Amino acid sequence: QRLYEKTKESMKKEESRHKRPYEEVNDELSDRKRKLIKLEHGVESSKKIFQKLRVGVRKRRETMVTQARQTAANVSHRFNYHMQAKGQAGQIEVNYEESQLIIKLKDGTNTRAITDTRALSGGERSYSTLAFN
Repeated sequence: QRLYEKTKESMKKEESRHKRPYEEVNDELSDRKRKLIKLEHGVESSKKIFQKLRVGVRKRRETMVTQARQTAANVSHRFNYHMQAKGQAGQIEVNYEESQLIIKLKDGTNTRAITDTRALSGGERSYSTLAFN
């Protein structure tokens, strides 16, 4: 009984020293623990969503690269097809990193790589432009 009274008295001293009762502090602690758990669940949920988005971006990037390669090959084949109608050969290389089209023309044994169509003669430029379209 005496130990109980002594403990109760020391608790009252501590409460008065801290200016807040034990129950209030304990309630606040419980409330903050609940909030912390809720935030931790939110973070975990956000991490899962982030991982799904990351996978989606990777798949889209892979698809875009594949489509870009196929488009570049298709453009080059069609250009060559139209150039063959004139008795020449041609190829287009697409450089996406540097945003360049490189046109290669072959007439007979002479092959030229052109990055600026101003280097072509007027007729070559006209026909190359038509073949490119």
